Amino acid sequence: MTNEKIFKAVETSNITEVEKALSEEKINAATYYGAKSIVLAAEQGNSEILKMLLKSGEKINRESFWRRTAFSALRAAQNTGNNEILELLLEYGAGDEDKKILDRALNSNTRKSANINKTKFCNENDISVPEKSSKDNTLIQCAREGKIGRIRNLLEEEVSEKAILAAVDAALENNHWKTAQVLAECKDYMEIDVYTEYLKKLFIKASYTGDVEKTKNYLEALIENAVGVLTNETGKSTLEIALENPSDLIQILSNYGFHENSLLHAYKCLINN
Repeated sequence: MTNEKIFKAVETSNITEVEKALSEEKINAATYYGAKSIVLAAEQGNSEILKMLLKSGEKINRESFWRRTAFSALRAAQNTGNNEILELLLEYGAGDEDKKILDRALNSNTRKSANINKTKFCNENDISVPEKSSKDNTLIQCAREGKIGRIRNLLEEEVSEKAILAAVDAALENNHWKTAQVLAECKDYMEIDVYTEYLKKLFIKASYTGDVEKTKNYLEALIENAVGVLTNETGKSTLEIALENPSDLIQILSNYGFHENSLLHAYKCLINN
């Protein structure tokens, strides 16, 4: 259940289209498009469509359902000032499992407003642009140096998502794998697209360095990010099931926009071991 049809239906803001898509498959908020569907409905302020999505996922474990979506959906409702949507999300359990997520999402606007007057600007190519915050720069430098303790402290504060991805690059360039992994500790506060980019970076790095175990781990994470956890009666892992269906696996990875050479490296890494 990739939920791509559901997402495209939500994009139309057409209740009939969403109803039709949900009749074909249930919402799976653990997948990329499932999570994006809920967040988009919250951004649109369409309470009827959002309620349809949430009711579709009623029987899913609450913690599992909200892990990918709680922060982004709550923040979207808060940013648009839509109390109806906010109350609907809370009614269906967003933030119940982790009050820290709830507090951070509801306070994010306040922090942004408080920082507006503190923004400094610099000149780049004759254009005045905001300077990168000192916390962002510190995060990237700490990632470059592998300072995990300091990074954990910074992640408790307000750092930009762009800085997190830049820090991942800095950590991987210097082979600080543990540092790169620690940067995902704030994944519950990341936008869905940012976490997906994070997984892609680690998968590519692992495959290019020939680290089979890490390649497998991040490949499995990417598969589950796209289609959810694969299960069958044999008790095999998601990756084992996916590798039995190479054409489906290639299609999943192709949708991530990987370059052909990157996929070839990953494939060689897997089949040679």
